[in-house]
Amino acid sequence: MTVTYTQIPVLTNWRSTDSVWMLRQILAEHEYGTFTNSAPLWEELLSDDRISAVIDTRVGGVLSAELTFVAANGKRKATNLARMMGGSDATRDDGMWTRIVDPENAAELLRWRIGLGVAFGTVEWKVIDGAAIPRLVPWHPKYLRFDWGKRRFFAITMEGDIELPDTDDNPRSDGKWFMWGTYRSWMQGAVRSLGMKFIDRNWTERDWARYCEKYGLNIIEGKVPSQGNAEEKAAFEAQLRNLGSEPTVVCPQGSDGSPSYGLEIHEASSQGWQAFKSRKEALDTDIAVKLLGQNLTTEVQSGSLASTKVHDNIRGDVKRRDARLFDRIREQVLCWWAHNNFGDAGLAPYPTPILEAATDPTQEATALNVLGEACQKLQLASSRADIDAILEAHGVPLFDVEEQDEDESAIPVSDKAGGIDLTPSAEASIVTVNEARAQKGMPPWPNSDGELTISEFQAKHAEAISKAANAEAGTVGDGAPDPALALPPKPSPGPGPRPFAQMGLVALRAPLPAAVSRKKFYAPSRLAKARRMAAAALKPEVQAVLEGIRNAKSFDEVKALVLKQARARGANIGQLASIVERMNMLAHLEGREDVLSVVLR
Repeated sequence: MTVTYTQIPVLTNWRSTDSVWMLRQILAEHEYGTFTNSAPLWEELLSDDRISAVIDTRVGGVLSAELTFVAANGKRKATNLARMMGGSDATRDDGMWTRIVDPENAAELLRWRIGLGVAFGTVEWKVIDGAAIPRLVPWHPKYLRFDWGKRRFFAITMEGDIELPDTDDNPRSDGKWFMWGTYRSWMQGAVRSLGMKFIDRNWTERDWARYCEKYGLNIIEGKVPSQGNAEEKAAFEAQLRNLGSEPTVVCPQGSDGSPSYGLEIHEASSQGWQAFKSRKEALDTDIAVKLLGQNLTTEVQSGSLASTKVHDNIRGDVKRRDARLFDRIREQVLCWWAHNNFGDAGLAPYPTPILEAATDPTQEATALNVLGEACQKLQLASSRADIDAILEAHGVPLFDVEEQDEDESAIPVSDKAGGIDLTPSAEASIVTVNEARAQKGMPPWPNSDGELTISEFQAKHAEAISKAANAEAGTVGDGAPDPALALPPKPSPGPGPRPFAQMGLVALRAPLPAAVSRKKFYAPSRLAKARRMAAAALKPEVQAVLEGIRNAKSFDEVKALVLKQARARGANIGQLASIVERMNMLAHLEGREDVLSVVLR
């Protein structure tokens, strides 16, 4: 750990790749595993504004992502090391990561890996406050080569020729050198495919500039008499020549013997510039496709939201491939840090960038709106359309019907609104039907009933509410309770008034469909919902019944009290029996489905 190595100075003050022959020579050396000339060539390619901008986009797409640190295992020590590496916002501690890996050094390593297919550097160690702290330092690959005899990378340093560790055999290296490259990985370097694009782009810009210079300057035509005085004509021509770089032409005239002088400007007209423009755009697209994996340009065009996001400009597999840098740093740097300071290399945390692009709220809202319109049309087209299944298939989270009702019923209106507590009757007199439906996530009532208060709606639709109450009572045609059809009581939701969002809304619910296809729409959830809505609508009467039950001395008194209350509400016992019979049949069908699912599993 005390051995240090020094780089040989690198000078790249030349520009000699304007020739195809020279480019082929450099790439031939590169493909053989010698980077003496291809490394400076890659730096020369980065002097191109287009290539440099696209490389910055690609590098920034990975290094600007939010970085998290995952503990190596579930033990407390591993968790503490992950927290130590990432730091804490509460204590304003940046963590060990920024001390070990400088962002500029990480960006340089990634650029070399993209351009040459190989990147390497040293791991420099310092003891600070009794702890061994590494620092990753990238090296210029000009003096890096692959030895075909030993099948190893060698680096020429001021201390001599150094054999680098083989990370194929030992992924953790030796704690002194960082190596990101393997046998023939340099063949994936972008310098091989972008070298000719770089030359072509320079030629295109040079020729386009020459074209603009030639056709952008007007031609001045000077007219002199063909039979005029020679000295006067020479003086006139000399004056035209003094216009500097303006192209001038002297043309004799007046051959008929009438001497005259004149001046005329001719504007050059040509559409040849379009060829240069098209060629440049094609080269720009080729560069983007090679480096980003797609043909989106880095400019914002047509107000496209996608073109304004760095993450969206880089194809996902390209980002994941570049993110392997963090895996290499973990193996070759962080593991040695954990080993030297805590005695166990396996405790090193995993640096994990979050590469997924953030969801755009506008696009998500638009998609949900389109999905909602499609579901409404499907419901109108067929009552058998399974809308919940469609929503689930598109990732829309759904509440379970029964659980949602139970959760809502346990929360008083006053608690939800944050206002003062009101009695149920007071709430019913001020809450409208549409407000109650909105609380339940339902659309507004289409007619004027939606503007009625709960109390007004109860009075207007007392008969429908009464039928729901009869269904809850479980009576038969003669008015006597039928134990076989009686429904089990719903557990108490706890203290506090029930929300009036459920009171008096039983008449607003759609009737039970003739055929159901999903288990959640079978009888139990329908019965539970109808029971709870009816109970909410009849809360005053139910309270009176409960008071009578508390004061009753026998079960017969309780039964008589309930029957009396149901008949007072005008319950249709025969209709109630028919409804309960159909619900009972659906319940049996559900039980059969459960049995078949177990038998046929």
